[in-house]
Amino acid sequence: MGMRMNRDEFTDGQKLAIWERSGHRCQGCSRPMRPWEPKQFDHIKPAARGGEATVENGQVLGECCWPAKNAEDQTITSKADMQAKKHVLGRKKSRAWGFRR
Repeated sequence: MGMRMNRDEFTDGQKLAIWERSGHRCQGCSRPMRPWEPKQFDHIKPAARGGEATVENGQVLGECCWPAKNAEDQTITSKADMQAKKHVLGRKKSRAWGFRR
């Protein structure tokens, strides 16, 4: 049995295409990167916000830039989740109809 991939992960072929498109540079700061250096293949639009694992939505980031991008994505996603909960949970019930008109 082969390993199952998470639908949010890039395939090896997609990673290679993203790496080649980047010109072997961190797409956060344009620093040249060597093939053996640690790198992250990151969603430009976060998967948690509907971003797909496609070459067009992918970028390669070095260890210099990925932590900041990841923290920013998490902040944006958390704010969006809070707004959605507020919208759904924030409705007030009226006595007669169950929900406010």
